[in-house]
Amino acid sequence: NPFNPALGLPWVMGAWDAGSPQGLARIGREITRQASLIAYINAFGLFTIVASCAIPFALLFKRGRPQVVQAALPATTTVGKTARASPLPPEAQSRPQSEHTPKAAAE
Repeated sequence: NPFNPALGLPWVMGAWDAGSPQGLARIGREITRQASLIAYINAFGLFTIVASCAIPFALLFKRGRPQVVQAALPATTTVGKTARASPLPPEAQSRPQSEHTPKAAAE
């Protein structure tokens, strides 16, 4: 408040002088410092609110039980009159090219 008589004393105001360019620069730096601190506090408060709203939703998810994978028996293929075991399960064996190729790419 410019009407406060204590602010007229040089040791109270320090180098903050609204009458000189250097004093105005110091006042501007102080305003910027305080505005940065207020912005940091507001951002921290917003992050706190968002996190506190997200935590209950994260607790709604359940962790699924691990499924037991049964070993698949090797598929047998016949070549001539002898049967031999294929190293891959039937679903991993190669399919005809027409199943792998999309319709647009085949044209």
